[in-house]
Amino acid sequence: MKWIKKFSKDFENDKLRISYSRLNWNYLKPSIKETLDILSEKLNKNGIDTFTHDYSDDGKVIGFDGLNLQFSNSFTGNVRIAEAEDKLNNLHTQKGGVLAITYNATGSINIMILPSKSEDSLAKHTHIILHYTYNARTITPKRIEKCVKAFIHYHRYTGVLHQSTLADNLVVRWLKIRMYWIQYLNPNEKFKRYSGLYIPIVSLIVAFAAAIASILSLVIALKAP
Repeated sequence: MKWIKKFSKDFENDKLRISYSRLNWNYLKPSIKETLDILSEKLNKNGIDTFTHDYSDDGKVIGFDGLNLQFSNSFTGNVRIAEAEDKLNNLHTQKGGVLAITYNATGSINIMILPSKSEDSLAKHTHIILHYTYNARTITPKRIEKCVKAFIHYHRYTGVLHQSTLADNLVVRWLKIRMYWIQYLNPNEKFKRYSGLYIPIVSLIVAFAAAIASILSLVIALKAP
């Protein structure tokens, strides 16, 4: 039956996609890491303390892999003195934001940024997805540099030791809007989401326009001799 063969091909394509993704990731990971290392070195030379981290150094997971560019942790200067002698004082820190390029055995690769965190902030921030793919070849040096810029804006936006600039605020707002379009990956799901969002709005606009037209027609009719 043709429909069975079609499904069979779809499942086979899934296996090939996962296999190609794994091969590309293993082949390109060293060059991606090199790009992150170069950018980190340049940032450090300009007084922006960052470092890179390779997930494979942990050896605690199977199937998962990734690379991070992270801001170093910093003391905020606030301290809570321990009441008991056997307790340590609580030195508040700003935990640096993270740019994470992650891979897992399903073949999916994500580039996301995680916020800076601190005991001195009550604000709640979430991660922002910058890129999603099954092909590591799309993670070019140019894309990485663009992601690093966005990452720095987000770290400044969420960090208690920094005062976010207008540029920081505008970039983060745009990234949040952009993530809405990225996170619905299935085209059919996108269509349902868009149609569910826009069709009622369009219907409302059409109904409103029709109501205005009716009112204008009534006014003209009343003014007619």
